[in-house]
Amino acid sequence: KPLAGSVINQEIVTNSIFTTVAVNAGTSVWTPSYTPVSDNSDVYATFNLNLNPHRSNGPDARFTYALWRDSTQVLNATYMGVYDYGNSGNWSKVKYTDTIKHTNTSTSAITYDVKLSTQGLCISVDFNAQATPPSQVIFTEIAQ
Repeated sequence: KPLAGSVINQEIVTNSIFTTVAVNAGTSVWTPSYTPVSDNSDVYATFNLNLNPHRSNGPDARFTYALWRDSTQVLNATYMGVYDYGNSGNWSKVKYTDTIKHTNTSTSAITYDVKLSTQGLCISVDFNAQATPPSQVIFTEIAQ
């Protein structure tokens, strides 16, 4: 049996597929999953997301991104992106990082769903507009 608190497995999953979301509807752009090696562990999912909001001829390029785990919303980040007080339009490339902890009691796969929405006057949000660096999630499983 692994010592409590020790890392028992780690996986890195990457995604460099370009997707544009131009609606305020929580559109799924990526569904990475991880299968735990233990039925008594904590699984940390650290997401590094390559997100690019757009707005032409206006100030507001804010958007929402959400993380769902097995059909339960675990993060809802609103008003992300930028607001240009000069009102000239904008484009930005930003890497968003969030870590979600899941207390695991089985060896069944854990599936996450990354969803994007435009917000306010944002025209669109790109997922992986530039494939380098790609979006990734690092799954770290720790023994309990």
